[in-house]
Amino acid sequence: PSPHFNLGILYTGLGENKKAIESFQEALKRAPSMYAAHNEMADLYVRSGRQSSAITHLKKSIEINPNQPEVMSTLRHYE
Repeated sequence: PSPHFNLGILYTGLGENKKAIESFQEALKRAPSMYAAHNEMADLYVRSGRQSSAITHLKKSIEINPNQPEVMSTLRHYE
């Protein structure tokens, strides 16, 4: 999953959001518990105005790793 995650980070930096989402989705297929990929997906969805999708990924991230105060804060903000 790491190469796909890293590719997602690269595409995000290049502004290639569609390719970034595809890369993070592939990372999550291989490692569903990769909460960092859920966080990145949430960020991309927030930026594209897809709040319900962002909330879904934030909730999943918190479910996997509840020790993320910044993610909890972001989730409260969007709920």
